[in-house]
Amino acid sequence: MDTNETTEKLIRYINGELSGEELSALKKMLEDDQTARHELENLQLAKSAIRSYGLSSQIAEVRKNMLTDNDEQRPEQTGVYPFMRNLMKYAAIFLVVLACVGLYYYNITSTEKLYTKLYSPYQLNVSRDASGAESLSNSYQAGQYAKVITYFKEQRNPLNKQLFLAAQSYQKLKDFANAIKLYTELLNRKTENAEFHDDAEYFLALCYLETGQIERAEPLFKNISKDTDHLYHDQLSSWDMYKLKIIDWKKGN
Repeated sequence: MDTNETTEKLIRYINGELSGEELSALKKMLEDDQTARHELENLQLAKSAIRSYGLSSQIAEVRKNMLTDNDEQRPEQTGVYPFMRNLMKYAAIFLVVLACVGLYYYNITSTEKLYTKLYSPYQLNVSRDASGAESLSNSYQAGQYAKVITYFKEQRNPLNKQLFLAAQSYQKLKDFANAIKLYTELLNRKTENAEFHDDAEYFLALCYLETGQIERAEPLFKNISKDTDHLYHDQLSSWDMYKLKIIDWKKGN
């Protein structure tokens, strides 16, 4: 499927015009093709913005006028000039839409909304240990975050796993200062064991985002977005990075 055909099908999908095998095929493509998913998200955002600002009727009116102009062209207007005039009208429509999309997302984008979209607690896959040797992990799995922190403070030389779960618990309890401290400590460890490194980098970026430290969050998110081997690479879409930039602009950076 070429680019134009894909875009056309995505537009029809958004408008609810696909059904049967055609709909099933498109859904299968969206599952397998990340680029198509991003394009769908972009189209949905554009449609939402246009609808919110009531541009549909304005665009239809300009297009109607354009068609009328074409039908009523005078003989001396044939050739390059009418073509350029129509091209400029289309460009004007595009610029209006683009400006309104930008204004719409400038107004609705916030650190809280982006944090909520990107954050989900780390899911630990462990079996319960009745002996208590894994008390910290067991408490984390049970959602007993205060206990996790208590067990962590008893460790003289905590493992990466214990350090990370304690940071997660602080983050869950909205104690971002301590969460940032532990994630940073884990990332700065000079060991060959990189266990939980990617996890710590992603959640540290989220802590910086939630606390409004965009100048520290942005480089981490950029690194994750560019590194295709990063565990959290697929968590970030191009629109998430745009929203991060909008937040940065709103802060005046």
